[in-house]
Parts: sequence; structure tokens; C-alpha cells
Amino acid sequence: MRAKFWIPLKLPPQTEQTKRPPPHGVRDALHGIGVVITRPRDSAARLLQEIERQGGTAWPFAALEIDGIELDATLQFALAHAPGFDFWIFISQSAVEHGVRLLRQAAVKLDSVPAIAIGPSTQRALLDAGFGNVLVSENGFDSDALLALPALQRGAAAGVPRKVLIFRGRGGRERLREGLQARGFAVAYLECYQRRAPQSNPEALLEAWRSGKVHAISVMSVQTLQNFIAVIGAAGRALASSTPVFVPHERIAAAAHAEGMREVIVTGIGDEALLASLSAYFGARHDAQQ
Repeated sequence: MRAKFWIPLKLPPQTEQTKRPPPHGVRDALHGIGVVITRPRDSAARLLQEIERQGGTAWPFAALEIDGIELDATLQFALAHAPGFDFWIFISQSAVEHGVRLLRQAAVKLDSVPAIAIGPSTQRALLDAGFGNVLVSENGFDSDALLALPALQRGAAAGVPRKVLIFRGRGGRERLREGLQARGFAVAYLECYQRRAPQSNPEALLEAWRSGKVHAISVMSVQTLQNFIAVIGAAGRALASSTPVFVPHERIAAAAHAEGMREVIVTGIGDEALLASLSAYFGARHDAQQ
């Protein structure tokens, strides 16, 4: 397999949308700042463009890839019973992409069952796919926030357990299933994608890092963090330990600290939260140097 090399993103010619300037001060905050983006490239395009638009340099280095699971007889059988559930829960944008693909291949109507999204990005993906009203928590974007939704407080109606189908990748945490089952719900998984560590050559990234062109790392999951550390090796780990790491959740922050990262910033969920944290962090450093 040929080695992959990463270089700073080069944007296409500006459209009318991208010509609009960012809010005052945002461009200055990220000017000259290099940010390593470790999420899968297919889900990073908007973020990469926004970093560049705000004056930074995006260094895409996917430490996790998502592969869709193909429709087979087992999945066809499971999907045929999907309309019989009371709720469908989608735990990521990848769950939407590949879950909707399988639902369509199995000729299951998307509005058959009320849908619940783990967060606003997943909610937008469901709405864009053709779902109607999609529930999402307004008090956080993780399993505990989902479990706090009023719709998920009663697991049985007239003594009969209500049924929840969770669209997710293979493996993963059990917190949501356990919480629902404790309330009396019957829970099943529909695993529609799998994660893997790509075979990546880190030399171009490490050279940029040594040259002072990398100033921040964005990591979206514990698995992505572990893959990234494994790929960049001992030399990369030394560089990463003194580079601020931006993560969406305290659980990932704890894993980053355990890997030796000295400065970890919890941003909250979503691209907007990450961009705001990057802008605030480097804007404050810029102001302090004036």
C-alpha cells in the first residue's frame, strides 16, 4: 500500500459565500496558527476550510477512518424490523450517513420512527437526509444528555417495554444502552460502520512541527487520540506533549493527559465550539504579546 503524505490544505477559488469576511478579530486570532485535524478527511472538509478562512493553516492528518458496512442478509432482516421500534437513536454523523444508506437500500421509510440525535451536527445531518422532527438535547451532547431527554424517561407503556434502536459503529461504549435498559427500555444495536486506523506517513507533519508551523491539535475521540500517538511515534509524542490539544469532552481530556499531553482544552461539541476555543486561546496569547 502506498504511503500517504499530508500537506497544508489548498482551498479552491472563493465563492460568494467564502468571500464574506469573518467577524472582527477572528482572522487575527488564527493568523499564522497551524492546527492538526485528526478526524476522518471526509468529515473534516468544512472545518479545514474555516480554519484557512480565518487565517490559520489546516494540517489534515486523519488518525481514524470510517468504513461503511455493506448490506447483507443479517442487516436486511434487522432493518426490516426497524419500523417496529419506538425510537431510532443516531450517535454520530457517521451513524447518520451509513445508517440512512442502509435504510434506503432496505427500502425503509425514513419517517417511520421518531429520531433522536446525539448533538446538533447529527441533528442537522438527519434533517438534511429527510427526517422530519428530530429530538436533540439542549443540555449537552453525550450519552448522559440523551438519557436526560423527557422522551426517554419512561421505558414501558402499559407494562410493555418500549423499544430503542441505536445506529452506531462496531464496538464503542455501553453507557447509553445500560442507562436505557435500567429504565425498562428494550435496546438493540444496528452497527452500520466500523472504525480503523489508517496507514499514514507522519514525516511531512513532523517536519512542519519541528519548523514551528504546528501550534495546536484537534482530537475528537479517545480512539483517534490513541491512533494519532501510535502513528507519530516517540518523536511526535515529544512534540505533542508541549502542544495544546483541543478536545470536545472531559473523558477525552483525561485520556490526553494520560498520554502525556500537558495542556488540554475542552471545547464542547461541534466545529463552532472548536473554532471559538481556538480563536479565544490564540487571541489571548496574541493580546498578551502586544
